Amino acid sequence: SAQYFYRGKSLTSDDALGTPSNIDSQHQFGAALGGPIKKDKQFFFLAFDVQRQHGPLVTQFARDVTGVGAPEFGIADLHDLEGPHTQFQNLFTILGRYDLQLGQNDRISIRSFYTQNKTDGFTGGRGQNQIQADFGNTENFENSGHNSVITWNKVLNGGKSFNEVKVSYYDSKRPRHPNSTIPEIVIVDTGTIGQRFFLPIDGNQDKFTVQENFQYAFGKHDMKFGADINAYSTRNNLFFGWSAGSYEFATLEDFEAKQPFAFIQGFGFNGIPYQQAALSAERSYQTGYGLYAQDKWQVSRRFTVTYGL
Repeated sequence: SAQYFYRGKSLTSDDALGTPSNIDSQHQFGAALGGPIKKDKQFFFLAFDVQRQHGPLVTQFARDVTGVGAPEFGIADLHDLEGPHTQFQNLFTILGRYDLQLGQNDRISIRSFYTQNKTDGFTGGRGQNQIQADFGNTENFENSGHNSVITWNKVLNGGKSFNEVKVSYYDSKRPRHPNSTIPEIVIVDTGTIGQRFFLPIDGNQDKFTVQENFQYAFGKHDMKFGADINAYSTRNNLFFGWSAGSYEFATLEDFEAKQPFAFIQGFGFNGIPYQQAALSAERSYQTGYGLYAQDKWQVSRRFTVTYGL
């Protein structure tokens, strides 16, 4: 099977508040294919989905900034920063599965999933139509994640028992980059320009899991036992807040007079460069162990007791 979806600017009207759409073009397409490789023995399934979307992100400051500049940062007129800017979001997802029937009571399944998100113009929760900030105060990123799972299911004792062993691995990469390198400048009654204060951010995570589940039914009891091990790790964690600095002005007049009421700057201690001090390059680990036991006891047709640990 296959599918395609298109949404264009001419097909989209303003919302109930009269705000124009932030989509000029949106495409989504994908396909899925599956079936037997060998009859009653091997099976496969493959699917993917692609999304491409772009449109305007409008900068509109709260006050008239015509003629107000910041030449020390290469900005001749703040008014030049207003208007529409192109933002986009590109998504890609793919899923694959393979099943092997070892025997009448044995099946192995392998599943793998990958996703990627490339975005430019993300405002960090301030809306994606219109903001009181220049495009440089947004971010771009390319996030990705992968997950693979192997499962072995086995039926025992003529169907009275069932055992499942599952091994999975997950990893993700989430770098976030600023769209400007000049200090963030917050003008409280007007708007914001420059690098968003909390950027850049980076971080990779991994998770490895092993699970064992066993189920046994007899008489009026349905018992379950299980155990799992979860191993987490993080690496290259970076929070580089206020790396470019942040000036704060109460009014537009204070900005023109170069009179901020606050300035924030991040820095490293003991002669260590700030980025090096902010980066946790070494892996950190955390491992968790779990055990459980449960019984579902059908005391009568109208009364069931479930208990466990």
